[in-house]
Amino acid sequence: MSFKGLKETIGNYIKTEDNLRNNYQNYTIGSVWKDVAGVAVDKYTDKIVLKDKKLTIYIASAPLRQEIMYSKVALLDKINAHLPYQKIEEIVVK
Repeated sequence: MSFKGLKETIGNYIKTEDNLRNNYQNYTIGSVWKDVAGVAVDKYTDKIVLKDKKLTIYIASAPLRQEIMYSKVALLDKINAHLPYQKIEEIVVK
């Protein structure tokens, strides 16, 4: 095995580890969101994405989206209290 092959193998492993970590974090944030926001809010949640310490929440209901916008700081504190890994710095509601 040449050094180039070894370098590619290690690079692929690191990329896989990052993808695994991102998938785990997105899965965990989904269950934390259900606990923090409640079942009723989770029912109107289309998608949740965590990337670069920014949580993006896609809500189907406009009035609910507006209500969540007003309570972002409280939600941020509650979510961060439940997370065992990197903490969220910003919540974006779409």
